[in-house]
Amino acid sequence: MIALTYNTEKEGAYELYQYILDWYHHHKVEVLGDLSLLHQGVDFLMVLGGDGTILKNARVYGEIGVPILGVNLGRLGFLTSIERENLERYLLQTLNPETYFI
Repeated sequence: MIALTYNTEKEGAYELYQYILDWYHHHKVEVLGDLSLLHQGVDFLMVLGGDGTILKNARVYGEIGVPILGVNLGRLGFLTSIERENLERYLLQTLNPETYFI
């Protein structure tokens, strides 16, 4: 199961969030949008935003050991692994846990 969150203040973040939800549902992948349930069998947390959004989520959820995969919605991201233009490639990789974070 994948958890997904986004920075509500980033332009286009909600639309991208909805796109990713739809994409995973189309591929029959369970996506958790309610992060209060994050500890329940989540493989990783995908964060849409920038470095600040990742750090905020890492402070809250890091202690339960859930890996975080960041999608950069800002100008420059040091902690975000994925740029918007490469998103599809990474979404495909997340369908197979053996290829996570490659």
